[in-house]
Amino acid sequence: MKYSLLTLLIIITVSTGNLAAQEAGKTRGTVLEKSEHGHPQSLPGASLYWVGLESKGVATDMNGAFEIINPSSFPAKLVVSFVGKPNDTIAIATVPTDDLSIVLSNNSELKEVVIKGKIDATSTSLYSDINKEVITTKELKKAACCSLSESFETTATVDLKFDDAVTGTKKIQMLGLDGVYAQILNENIPMIGGLSSNIGLGSIPGTWIESISVTKGAGSVVNSYESITGQINIDLIKSDKADQAFYNVYANSKGNMQLNVHLANKFGEKEKWSSILFMHVGDLSFSHDINKDSILDMPLSRKYSIFNRWKYSGENYHSQFGVKYLNDSRTGGQIGFSAPEPADTTQPLYGIGIDVQEVEIFTKNGFIFPKHPFQSIGIQFSAKHHEQKSFYGYGLKTYSGVENRIYTNVIYQIESKNSVTKFKAGTSFIYDDFDEHYMDTTFLREEIVPGVFTEFTYNKKKITAVTGLRADYHNLYGMFFTPRVHLKYRFKEKSAIRISGGTGLRTANVLIENARALASSRTMVFQEALLPEEAINFGTSITHKFDFLKRSSSVNVDYYNTIFTNQVIADYDTDVTKVLIYNLDGKSNSQSFQIDFDFEPIERLEVKMSYKHYDVKITYGDKLLSRPLIPTDRALINVSYESKNEKWLYNLTNQYFGKSRIPNTSALSEELRLPTESSEYFMFNAQVTRIFKNTEWYVGAENITNYKQPNPIIDPSNPFGSSFDASLIWGPLAGRIIFVGMRLNIK
Repeated sequence: MKYSLLTLLIIITVSTGNLAAQEAGKTRGTVLEKSEHGHPQSLPGASLYWVGLESKGVATDMNGAFEIINPSSFPAKLVVSFVGKPNDTIAIATVPTDDLSIVLSNNSELKEVVIKGKIDATSTSLYSDINKEVITTKELKKAACCSLSESFETTATVDLKFDDAVTGTKKIQMLGLDGVYAQILNENIPMIGGLSSNIGLGSIPGTWIESISVTKGAGSVVNSYESITGQINIDLIKSDKADQAFYNVYANSKGNMQLNVHLANKFGEKEKWSSILFMHVGDLSFSHDINKDSILDMPLSRKYSIFNRWKYSGENYHSQFGVKYLNDSRTGGQIGFSAPEPADTTQPLYGIGIDVQEVEIFTKNGFIFPKHPFQSIGIQFSAKHHEQKSFYGYGLKTYSGVENRIYTNVIYQIESKNSVTKFKAGTSFIYDDFDEHYMDTTFLREEIVPGVFTEFTYNKKKITAVTGLRADYHNLYGMFFTPRVHLKYRFKEKSAIRISGGTGLRTANVLIENARALASSRTMVFQEALLPEEAINFGTSITHKFDFLKRSSSVNVDYYNTIFTNQVIADYDTDVTKVLIYNLDGKSNSQSFQIDFDFEPIERLEVKMSYKHYDVKITYGDKLLSRPLIPTDRALINVSYESKNEKWLYNLTNQYFGKSRIPNTSALSEELRLPTESSEYFMFNAQVTRIFKNTEWYVGAENITNYKQPNPIIDPSNPFGSSFDASLIWGPLAGRIIFVGMRLNIK
């Protein structure tokens, strides 16, 4: 199956022609007006300009058509004016990929502007300087996602999997490596990392998200030195653009219930101030043990989250600030286990308990110089307090951790008047204080990292080059440099090739990043003092837009290689009763190949096809082995259909997971041993949405075929024994899930 899919995509790539789309750096479209009979007619002589670039305005021709040079960055505002009509301002979030159709009313008192054009659910732009995939709310609604981690279920770039069979924790993977090697940002401020790396993906509900930008490979040096495999930047719903109120209710067949509420308001002179309040409640109070191993398939859980953010938009000053609170508690283990804390080690039932609390504040400030409109200064600041208390096996293992983090970034930017060159420079400061306790051992670490950076962008005609360099001083590891470069060449109007390369460095948080071992009988053994992880990432991609079956289509092919000069190894192979922790002594690299093909065979029917191949090798002890529990091959087909009246939406996703290596269990007794590799399997998800005036109702199913990993836990009948292991997870655990939900918007 995987080879036929790959062959099909390659044939389509080679055989297709060019797509008639936007010229590089320009937006095209038509301005129309409603006639007395209601039929739009072309409007010659209308004026258009981007806010801030009034001197570069254009006028429509005799047919109402226009062509205007794009601003240096998006989002941007396009002003449309005509004699006898009030000006209309259109907010455009991203670079338009289709011609705009702007309809002005014939009534001068009506200020409505209608833009017609398809908004892509996911897209890889030809205009972006780097290889970036943008996931919009249209894509996020396909999976009725409850959290950030589940936002990637219908896309192929980021992988999602369960971390173990007890705690219910999900993690992402990118380019064949764990998500900790990808930097996760909230509107360009680092968001998830440190002690929040294992539960942070569940702390952001999907309904809060406006879009997700996924950058593969070396990211920008502006956002620190930590990214190795890429950057995931989450844009939340903006307070000045949100509906007055939004409610989302979700429930599924496993008893998981979710409620999300957004309340927004604009006020002050000219409504320069705006605020939005996000609230989330999640509850799972029903016990499930489908495979009859006496261990809960999913832990009982309860989660509260509240986030209030404010925004001020002045002429020369913009500011955002906010505060977020999260409480996430889980209880799992054997059926019937119930205990608030590990006080009695004679408890006959095995159980786990996790309680997480997190408080975070942030502010972003931007200054624009009226006399120098091409210069600006941005200041970012965030502070976070994260605390976790947990026990595993009811007193046999305990873990607690506290992290206090401060992040500051100051960015100065200057851009040439013709937008050919752009220069950024700035300074950053990171303070991270860790206090962790595992069993009777204390791990203390304080990191203080001041740094400076520069980034230069050259963009003219077919060539774009972005070069960046950071210099940071780590109080524990000394001075280090982070160079990164991105090159793009548009060898055809609708085709671009990109090349990128750079280095990254991060400090591993071993205990929390290997929490799956804590839920098993394995003991964690530190064999030496650990060094920071360092890697080089380089890759290339080709993006091509074309007409297929007379409709807009695209294909993207990329290859990335991540080579570690040092890596902290968590060895599950050498000893079945231990997890050995040590520095890399040998080779470690991850090669990733991916091809994506998006097309529309008939009107309103969108098809997205992807295939990925991973080759991930790590030296365990003195053996170079494939990284365990990572499918070598993966494929995805997503089909979406929208009815002509735009009232019904249908979505079907089929994922293929190839075989993966399972860590060595030959030392166990024969009846407990696992095979050396997993089975290959398919996952089918489907959803139907009905749209009314202010509400949307959706119903769907995940894992329709009810496929589950057989025997996910080793020796589940003896959870206090030396062979109990819930960490070797390669497939789904919960089986089929039926869900229903409703979204309500109050404009």
